[in-house]
Amino acid sequence: MPLGLVRQAEQLSKLQGQAALEFTIRAVASGLETFFKNLPQTLLEARVDALVLDQVDTGLGLVPMHLGIPYVHVSNALHLDYSGNTPLCTFDWPHETTPEALARNQAGVRGLMQVIEPVTSVADAYAAQVRLNIDWTDPLATMSELAWLTQTPKEFDFESPHWPSRLHHTGPFHDGLGRIESDFPWDRLTGEPLVYASMGTLQNGLESVFSAIAQAVEPRPGMHLVLSIGDSLDSKQISSLPANCIVVTSSNPLSLFRHWPATKRCFAAPRSLIRSRRCHNLLAEFPVLISLVSVTPQPSRSPISYRSLSLS
Repeated sequence: MPLGLVRQAEQLSKLQGQAALEFTIRAVASGLETFFKNLPQTLLEARVDALVLDQVDTGLGLVPMHLGIPYVHVSNALHLDYSGNTPLCTFDWPHETTPEALARNQAGVRGLMQVIEPVTSVADAYAAQVRLNIDWTDPLATMSELAWLTQTPKEFDFESPHWPSRLHHTGPFHDGLGRIESDFPWDRLTGEPLVYASMGTLQNGLESVFSAIAQAVEPRPGMHLVLSIGDSLDSKQISSLPANCIVVTSSNPLSLFRHWPATKRCFAAPRSLIRSRRCHNLLAEFPVLISLVSVTPQPSRSPISYRSLSLS
């Protein structure tokens, strides 16, 4: 990974709310400017036949549109439904189809479009430069018309008859073989029900989030907490760690789960990841403890802010 991206990730890991949102928007806009400057010539010189783009790079489809190169989009993170028929994945709203709920969803879409305006401004400038007439009121104007792939399993998504035919729920692309095995202290596992928590690679520098998880588990004996905190934090910064808690900088959760019975696994995950009613029903069928991080929607400011953690 380029050094600049590493530094950006380190900065972002310690931010939250409005500050994190503004930092991310600036980073995406800056990256988009670099893409528009260098990518067209690179593609021509390499004689690229087709492209796969990430949905998060808003407007980057302008490049293959201009060059006449076929392209498809992939949502490596949760896909964004700009139609308003389901809540955007940045909010923890329930999926409802009442007029009030649909109006709320549309307001959320408009709020997010206002937030990412610095990014669309960069894309609009490039579109004008290459003489592409784009309707920027359509959030999918530069999305591939060939295919749009999301790693979200259909069973975990909101049920909606309005998904475009180009959207395909593929499920995860990886099979675990490309993951690097971490030096995990397997000998410290006790056989107690396992609570595993990780904030991924971008939001792992917030001590308050890991402390909230630890505080939720600490008064409940008979559970074994594993925290994967990345390189940004020192475990000493996390309060209320249970005595048997294992804190690692990195881990391979697939290996960890393979070592553990399904009936003794517990998870900490944002509510927005548990999107569908079917998923809720599926989780309810298993005797596991589900740990959920609540989120507070603020459409005009920050799509996500961590509020509390509860065990149920």
